[in-house]
Amino acid sequence: MEQRQSKRIIYSLEAVIISRSLNYKGTIKNITDNGICIFIPAEQNVTELIDGMLFEVKFSPPSREEIYLQCEVTRSHIETGEPGNIVGMKIIDQSPEYMEFLKTFR
Repeated sequence: MEQRQSKRIIYSLEAVIISRSLNYKGTIKNITDNGICIFIPAEQNVTELIDGMLFEVKFSPPSREEIYLQCEVTRSHIETGEPGNIVGMKIIDQSPEYMEFLKTFR
């Protein structure tokens, strides 16, 4: 089994996934130094997310400015327990704001 490069941090926060023609609202499920996992509720009819697609992820941690991340979809699947999609993304460009935000968990 493949070992993860960095430890997952369980975290719940609203986020927006943005592309030119697509815009989804979801909830961050977990984060790492180089990745993020987001749940998108079923009512948003997510059908266009395929591996390799590029998106900007935007979220606002409490008491901090908005954080923007350039990400690439690495996996997307339908969640069976809670209706919706789970989207795993690789962070392409880790902003200094994001790295500073991660330090609050260490």
